[in-house]
Amino acid sequence: MKLQTIPKITHKQTEILDLIYTHRFLNRIQIQAFLKHKDKKTINLWLKDLRQKDYINWIYNKHHFAEKTKPAIYYSRYQWDKALT
Repeated sequence: MKLQTIPKITHKQTEILDLIYTHRFLNRIQIQAFLKHKDKKTINLWLKDLRQKDYINWIYNKHHFAEKTKPAIYYSRYQWDKALT
């Protein structure tokens, strides 16, 4: 049986996962407010990295103009164990 390795994430990304676990659904603006972070580009980079590593998923419609003006909604891909928090 082969063990699957878990991709490495930063401390702030772990905080984002904790926030999403606690609140279920959050957008970038809410995450930025909870972390008291000024730079939205950094938050977007962390969220993109978490999506690429399959920790989180998003609700976002790229093809509809009115929907593209709304921030993406992020949620956990998995039901996290209580040990994570």
